[in-house]
Amino acid sequence: MAKRLYLLLANIQCSHSYVEVWHNPNVFLLLTARVALLLTARVALLLTARAVVAVHFPNPSWGRAAFTRGRAAST
Repeated sequence: MAKRLYLLLANIQCSHSYVEVWHNPNVFLLLTARVALLLTARVALLLTARAVVAVHFPNPSWGRAAFTRGRAAST
């Protein structure tokens, strides 16, 4: 199902004019779905990266806390 949806969205051509997109609800919905999927994938990748960093660097002093403490101490 997900593969079929991906293939459908991947076949959207960018040759639609502005009027076609806004007056054809199917094209508009497919473009909206494609943008939503891209944003969802981006957020999922960012959350995955944060989880991987949290697993490999469990000590919080190696992260942002150390930077803010160091910056506060230097002022």
